[in-house]
Amino acid sequence: MKKKNLLFLVAWLLIILPSVGYAEITKKVDSFEDIVCIDSITENVGPFYTVNFIKGKSQEEPLYYALQIYQIDSEWLSFADHPLQMKITGKIYELPVYKMANKKVDTSRFYARGMWYVSEETVKRILEADSITIRVHYDLHPFTTLTIPSNVLNEWKQVIKKKF
Repeated sequence: MKKKNLLFLVAWLLIILPSVGYAEITKKVDSFEDIVCIDSITENVGPFYTVNFIKGKSQEEPLYYALQIYQIDSEWLSFADHPLQMKITGKIYELPVYKMANKKVDTSRFYARGMWYVSEETVKRILEADSITIRVHYDLHPFTTLTIPSNVLNEWKQVIKKKF
């Protein structure tokens, strides 16, 4: 009887306490600036508030990919103006910085946003990947290394394959 109760408890916890929070794929159209974006927005990935994988197109850029990370913390924190490192099948790819932003949210929380371009070569490797690990650098703190959960990686692959 105790084994049944324990199995029920474990199954219930696996359903109630997922390792990654809310996730969805969205399509946004800005007809004013003629921009279309498809993105995967996943909350609570490791230490990050959200991780967004973006596929976009505009008049200036017919096709681009980017990785955007938001972090909210109790201490001042800013992403370094440094490439994000993405390790796929033992090879490290460096994603160049697109933009960074930092601000104080309220008296006890600070917000950091980093956005990095993802090259066509890296996009091809993402489609083939079984696992991806990223390393993000900060100005005054040690770097963070995170293995992307498989369900998040699968969403990135869906974004890459989706048509505008």
